[in-house]
Amino acid sequence: MKRTRKNNKGFTLVELIIVIAIIAILAVIIAPSYMKYVTKSRISRDLQTAGEIAEAFQVAIASDETAYQQYVKWGRNDIKRHLSVTVDGVTEKYDVYLIVANDKTYNYNFYGTESSLKDQNGKPGVYTVLNETLGLSTKDDNRWINPKYTMNGKVVNWRLCKRVDNGQLEVWAADGGKMGGQPVYRVWPTADDVYR
Repeated sequence: MKRTRKNNKGFTLVELIIVIAIIAILAVIIAPSYMKYVTKSRISRDLQTAGEIAEAFQVAIASDETAYQQYVKWGRNDIKRHLSVTVDGVTEKYDVYLIVANDKTYNYNFYGTESSLKDQNGKPGVYTVLNETLGLSTKDDNRWINPKYTMNGKVVNWRLCKRVDNGQLEVWAADGGKMGGQPVYRVWPTADDVYR
């Protein structure tokens, strides 16, 4: 009786090189498209988040007298910065008051102090009201809500600003500096060109 031998021959070196070369070519073709998709997704999420933050802040100062009084006070301080935003290629320059930042342990903090957690009478301040309006914890770390589009790591926080000229509320992506960082790019109500 004649025995047949099974052919257990594997891939040759040439075949493996060809497969690796094909994978490398596909990666080079697909990677840029994938990165563009990821960036677009992050920007889209940031635009949505900025809108949610602005809406929650407006609800907070409309529904809570203490939060509103704190907001009014911020219009009479010297904590302001000169900013510029470029939309559709046109640059506009103006001053803003730095109001609220997501900073340190909690998500949002009144600039320069943690007293916004409670006011002088022990009532919830805008810090607490804003977190509660957004459905966030007032005790635990909520840093997951930071901007997703980091622009080479420069932007890591959200900053709420109030324009000096017309009182308009704005949401900016800010750097990682002290007290929530300085505004870098406006995201809401009209996004800077970087975010579009």
